[in-house]
Amino acid sequence: MRLPARYRSEAISLDGMVADLSRSGLFLRSGFVDAEGTPAALRIDLPGAPLDLLCEVARCWAPPSHGEAGMGLRFLSLPSPTRQRLANFILSHSMAH
Repeated sequence: MRLPARYRSEAISLDGMVADLSRSGLFLRSGFVDAEGTPAALRIDLPGAPLDLLCEVARCWAPPSHGEAGMGLRFLSLPSPTRQRLANFILSHSMAH
């Protein structure tokens, strides 16, 4: 999965790629990472229209010489329409692959 996303916290703003997406969170590939526990706003470029979410950094990966740098983000308080749209996208994406 490769979906463009924009991450914004008090400390940093960055563009990254969603590499793994579930109903509870995602892995955001990025050249920079934020501190674990940091709350942030996230915009994922889903087909049709972007999806805006609130999240927090659950885990960070910053390999020293190779591998995939990025952050595991946990979604916070998803409103029902957002949760439904996310679930529908995940379902349609998993059926297509």
